Amino acid sequence: MRLLFVLGLICGAWQWASGQVQIKGQIQDSTSHAALSDASITLFSFPDSVLIKGTRSNEAGQFVLPAVAKGSYWLIVTYIGYQMRSTSLRVSNSTYQLDPIRLQANARDLAEVVIRRQLPPVTVKKDTIEYNPQAFQTEPSAVVEKLLSKLPGITVDKEGNIKAQGREVAQILVDGKPFFDGDPKMATKNLPVDLVEKIQLIDQKSEKTQLSGMDDGTRNKTINIVTKKDRRKGLFGDQELSGGPDQSGGTPRYSARLNLNRFQEAKQISVIAQINNTNNGPGSSSSINRTLLGGLNYQDRWGKGTNLGLSYRGNRIKSRNEQQSLRTYALPDTSYLLRESSLSDAENGSHTLNMHFNQEIDSLTSLRVYSSFMLQQSRNRSDRYSQTFPTGTDFTNPINESRTENTSDGTGISGSTNVSFNRNFLKKGRNLLLNYTLFLNRQQNSGLTRSVNEYFGKRQNLVVNQQNEQLTRSTRHQVNAAFSEPLSEANRLEFHYQFQSNPGFSNREVRDFNEMSQQYDRRNDSLSNRFRSSYPSHAAGLLFQRNQGKNLFNLGLDVQRAQLKSISLNRTISKEFISLLPVAMMSINLKNDRYFRINYQGQTQAPSVDQLQPVANNTNPLLIQRGNPNLRQEFTHSLNFNYNAFNPTTFENFFVNVNANQVTNKIVESVRFDQQGVQTTLPINTNGHYLLSGNVNYGRQLQGLKLHLSTGSSVTYNRSLTFVNDQINQLNTVMISPELQLNSSFEKQLGYNLRSTLTYQAARYSLQSQRNTSFVNTSISGTFYYEWNFHLRFSTDATYQSYGGNTAGPAQRYTLWNVSLSQKFLKKQQAEIQLFVFDLLKQNTNVSRNVTELYTEERQNRVLSRYFLVSFIYHFRNFGGGTP
Repeated sequence: MRLLFVLGLICGAWQWASGQVQIKGQIQDSTSHAALSDASITLFSFPDSVLIKGTRSNEAGQFVLPAVAKGSYWLIVTYIGYQMRSTSLRVSNSTYQLDPIRLQANARDLAEVVIRRQLPPVTVKKDTIEYNPQAFQTEPSAVVEKLLSKLPGITVDKEGNIKAQGREVAQILVDGKPFFDGDPKMATKNLPVDLVEKIQLIDQKSEKTQLSGMDDGTRNKTINIVTKKDRRKGLFGDQELSGGPDQSGGTPRYSARLNLNRFQEAKQISVIAQINNTNNGPGSSSSINRTLLGGLNYQDRWGKGTNLGLSYRGNRIKSRNEQQSLRTYALPDTSYLLRESSLSDAENGSHTLNMHFNQEIDSLTSLRVYSSFMLQQSRNRSDRYSQTFPTGTDFTNPINESRTENTSDGTGISGSTNVSFNRNFLKKGRNLLLNYTLFLNRQQNSGLTRSVNEYFGKRQNLVVNQQNEQLTRSTRHQVNAAFSEPLSEANRLEFHYQFQSNPGFSNREVRDFNEMSQQYDRRNDSLSNRFRSSYPSHAAGLLFQRNQGKNLFNLGLDVQRAQLKSISLNRTISKEFISLLPVAMMSINLKNDRYFRINYQGQTQAPSVDQLQPVANNTNPLLIQRGNPNLRQEFTHSLNFNYNAFNPTTFENFFVNVNANQVTNKIVESVRFDQQGVQTTLPINTNGHYLLSGNVNYGRQLQGLKLHLSTGSSVTYNRSLTFVNDQINQLNTVMISPELQLNSSFEKQLGYNLRSTLTYQAARYSLQSQRNTSFVNTSISGTFYYEWNFHLRFSTDATYQSYGGNTAGPAQRYTLWNVSLSQKFLKKQQAEIQLFVFDLLKQNTNVSRNVTELYTEERQNRVLSRYFLVSFIYHFRNFGGGTP
């Protein structure tokens, strides 16, 4: 890591040391020679078109670009109502005075290659943040995931999950169209960066808002990959075949991958397939996986008003997980240490089919249909050994010891269908929206539990040998109707109604082993149960909206009547709830590319079938879980504040996002421990839960150093409650995570990225305050690549992780260092031979820490260690009939 940091400083300082120049000039009208104030002046390096700096002209039309390194540049001048002016410069003197730059009126479109040079690193357009990939260099053959990890405000974890401004990104679009609906990784791990014109981070409005125009305040983080215009028609893809030894003495590592894409403007066809045992694909990085995956994506426009999208994904993952954990429980009068080791083998498969259909029936009427169905199959086997000790012992006198073997086989079918009909009327603002949604879920599992549990006290030892079968079904029907009417040019009023029905069924059968018959034919009545539940609800309300150009205000109120009913063991429980659900939103667009939004919403959440079913689940004999048919619905108050700002003169960007939640009747676990450390959990409703989280980010281009700086921090405060042995345990946790990131913007031959994150976490318990804990985790990562003119490329990435002490276990530190060397050949360098070394230092590990209301935990899993791969990669690019 130090080497990467030094290389970064050397590269930046070399650029800076080449000399500083001041560029001066004036912007005028070409006809009258009148000065043009507030014109945009942008300077780019030549010939790689990397943005250097920018400014605006003053009232006299004059501008100054200070501290410019000597060299060659493009100077781009734009002004509304005038043609853009592009000028090449060769700067060598300490002061460079330009002749007056005169712009011609009546601007016309210019060549795409020129327009792209104007793009700053980040642009904010109300609810959309646009990133210019040219300002965040990646390796030429990198995929979109590598680019996203460099963008300010966006993080990508080890498993490829994406967060933007602290919130999960659940959807990836390509040119505004879904790409493998429901799986963002299919786009980020397979599409090449050289396809991308820009990345858009969108606060996506709900489908209801998009159709009716009445903004309900709902926002989801969505990333849209905008492709280059000359890449929207052609055939492209990548094929890879790899193999090599595993230095830990395990199975040789292998990987094969196929990725083919056919784009023809509106039509997109993509085929993806891969097989590997390198943990590349779905599945957890905390286990060792063998993956077989395939998928097909089809998007097209049929005629003038019809759009159809289909996608299929199938995978089969075999995984092995070896885990060691140490958990500390804080109880009112004592505390326990639970030491556990486990080994599990799993085989999971799934098939997912998605379809969306949009039909513009006429200029005022539209129909949308979205369906998703999934078939899942699983087979699991696990062996677990655990011991429980009083805190302060030397792990020699346990109070219990357990050996448990579990096997299970399961199948599941789930799916949803959503149909929306939208009708606009001739009167502007009058609209009718009808929506129907169906959710289905059916899970069936069978398994065996064999367990020997020894208690070193008064409790009798327990031997479990049982067969269990469980069938769970749940269905949800939801009907929505909304009619909006304009009250004036700026004001609209919406009347809406929602009906929802949510019936559920669960049947659990447990049979004990019969020594006489040698069969599992003795029904265990205490663990078996047939259970039904329903949750019908009606909600009606009004939403008032005022739209003042760039500013928007919403205020609404719904009245909801819901009935929660459960039937079990010939006992019926029925409860009725009347709730007021307020909503409010204010969106203000300020001057100079700044805006903020405040949004409030109240909503309810019903308990699940598993939480309601009043029988025990003893799959883990040391952790008995029961349901509670007396649960009530949760009510959540949510408040969100978002502020975005962009300075087009300095290319600085700044955003703040704050979320606050308060939950009434929150469902939590009440836990009882006996003297032998056996715990029994029961879900109950509690009050007093608060969550406050926020993140802030600032980014800018470092003038003259060809670097982009991004810095920020996330902060989370959480107050939660649970019951331990009938006493309230309040947990207050604080997490602060500042981050600093530097990205180079050199020519494509050379690039590097440095990222440093500190995470401070503290937990304070009302019970057993001596168990309060705090720790600091450190993560420093860097990437570096250099490609010679003869197409030999060296690249490396390294991550240093330090997990601080003062938890259940000691401090942990490791460095994961990967290195690759590749040579391109054939015409247009489409083929590539690569030598890749994973975990060069052989230090890779997987450590995680969990802090909950009940315990703190240190967990470590066996993961892949050093291996070598020799790969043959073929990059196929054919756009517009030729290979670029």
